[in-house]
Amino acid sequence: MAYTAHIDPFVDWTMTIESARRTSPEAERKWIPVFFEGDRDTINALFVQHDIPVFLPASSGGDCTMPCAEGGRQPLYQDSTLEFCFAEEGQVAGFYFVQPQQLHQMAEVPALRALIKGAGVPVCLDPTKRTKPLSVRSASAASKQTPIVAVIDDGIGYLNARFRKRVAGKGRTRTQTRFLGLWQQSIQPVQDQCPYVKIGRVLSAEDIEADLCRLGLETEFDVYRSRNAEIFSDFTHRSTEQAFSHGTAILDLAAGLDPKDGAEGADLLAVQLPPETLEDTSGTHLPVFLLMAVDWLLSLAYTEARSIIINVSLGFSAGTKTGESLLERQLRSRIACFNEEMDNAHAGRLVFAYGNSYRERLAAQFDLNDALAKGTMDWNIPPDDPTHSFLQIHRIGQVSSDLSAEIGLRLASPSGAVFTVIPPVDQFEDLVVPDDAGIGQVIGRIYHDRLEGTSRLTIALAPTTGSSGLLTESGTWKVTVQKSSAQSVSLVLQVQRDDTAAGFERGGRQSFLDHRDAYGFDPRTYSYDVPEGASGLTRNGTNSAIMAKGGAGIVMAGAIEPDPMDSRNAVRPTLETAGSADWSQRTLGAGPTHSAIGSDGYGSYGVVASGTFSDTTVVVDGTSVAAAKITRDLSNIAPTLEAVPDAARTNRIGEVRVGAGGARPRHPES
Repeated sequence: MAYTAHIDPFVDWTMTIESARRTSPEAERKWIPVFFEGDRDTINALFVQHDIPVFLPASSGGDCTMPCAEGGRQPLYQDSTLEFCFAEEGQVAGFYFVQPQQLHQMAEVPALRALIKGAGVPVCLDPTKRTKPLSVRSASAASKQTPIVAVIDDGIGYLNARFRKRVAGKGRTRTQTRFLGLWQQSIQPVQDQCPYVKIGRVLSAEDIEADLCRLGLETEFDVYRSRNAEIFSDFTHRSTEQAFSHGTAILDLAAGLDPKDGAEGADLLAVQLPPETLEDTSGTHLPVFLLMAVDWLLSLAYTEARSIIINVSLGFSAGTKTGESLLERQLRSRIACFNEEMDNAHAGRLVFAYGNSYRERLAAQFDLNDALAKGTMDWNIPPDDPTHSFLQIHRIGQVSSDLSAEIGLRLASPSGAVFTVIPPVDQFEDLVVPDDAGIGQVIGRIYHDRLEGTSRLTIALAPTTGSSGLLTESGTWKVTVQKSSAQSVSLVLQVQRDDTAAGFERGGRQSFLDHRDAYGFDPRTYSYDVPEGASGLTRNGTNSAIMAKGGAGIVMAGAIEPDPMDSRNAVRPTLETAGSADWSQRTLGAGPTHSAIGSDGYGSYGVVASGTFSDTTVVVDGTSVAAAKITRDLSNIAPTLEAVPDAARTNRIGEVRVGAGGARPRHPES
């Protein structure tokens, strides 16, 4: 099927071979949030022409919404006086809701298919019900002078004592929540049929206070379990019922305090993402929910006229990493719009983890020329993997009008099936293997688009196990790219992240690249796992694809540790901290903008943070920890961020903030 513009291969392939995931049996209430970008009148006409009912998630008006085919406007969350407009005049860039069958109908319309830039998991909604505004506790004059700290993550232990403060009561001192609100996103309908938001539930400060009052007779676990039962199915992962929850640990490092210390602490906001979006770490369904979360947080901060620092310790590995992906452009636009409306260039900041994929064999680079006309790489697809596997091939440098004139692609399966592909232009092609009936079974698809300053091929393979209906072989797939013209061409191969998120039961298993020359000696770890030159494998360009370019209001965090081989105050990147590459450099230079300690000492692993429940501890590490520590540092002293001179940085270390953050919960008897 031909198309005339970019199609997101992750969403398209998933949409093609998978049915709806873990949703309510109330099928008539299932709607999928879809992100569109394009001409408003064209989208409107196409919806009406093909009789596709949609409803809108926002009611702020302006250029970021449009009339829908059914007429009227339906709000997703609190009406905001701030109208975020992220597209040029006459353009639309925003969320619309369609039912699953209509999403597949839209996929059959090339003009509409090309305008779909992301789709979430199906959620159970009733478009006829209106929303209620979020009640936010009025902050004191002193509090309004300090930034709100917010996190977007999985599993927020909002009852934890480290998110409370001491307040004077009648004859005694008591504790009070520091949360202004918490949006618990979910794909299930809320039982009371009168939700604050259409997706999941918002707990106001008063709701959280009511839950704190229950702790005299119930445990925190009991409260979380009863609350989770209202918005999650029996089969949904519930992080707040586990000893470890990533969001709780990150929020503790970013803003946790012991109320016994008497410190006021920052006011808190948080968004807990639907667990289904994080089970698959490839980020297929993450962007729409992440953008919704950022919109909601910025809207509340704007309403309160408060500065806000938002921590996003999430990431996925494959992407153009030139700063021009739709998700990255939208995030930069949102924070820039907020700061402009606030008339303060530092009112809003987004803090991202730079990534932990440095040693995971997810990237390779081939410079095809007269000396090296062909490059071959092993792509290992693990068995028992219920999720899709993706490999992207990017052209570096000048955009090619016809990549098929420059390279050929050969893909060989473990059993010997060979696919010789001339990269398609303005279309995708299915990878088909013969079946017993001689008809052939689709086990994968190859996409080609020219977008964001580079040509890109994406190879999508079906799961190796499960009930998706289509399966592919596990084992070693041989990927060969060959120069087919006199012109030299530089290519980057990137495997999309596909493992299991922290705290979740094993789901996806990570595919990876391999080569016989990928086992050089590493003097730091005394192991043989360093990619050598002949392999093509590289550890550069392994940074997260969510945010690679940066800009005003954007902070990217790398993790460092003390360097025992140097002076007392020297630091070095942690083993996992990703590195940038020349082809993915940001405008402010390569590497993260800032770095913080990701391991506490010479002999310790990671950093101590709070577990889900009060007075418990866990150990966490990685660039998520660094991002949280930098968030804490910014909220405490709120410095003006200056561009870090290139000479003072590396592709893995930014401006070093060694002592920032690091909250260690007090022992209950101390």
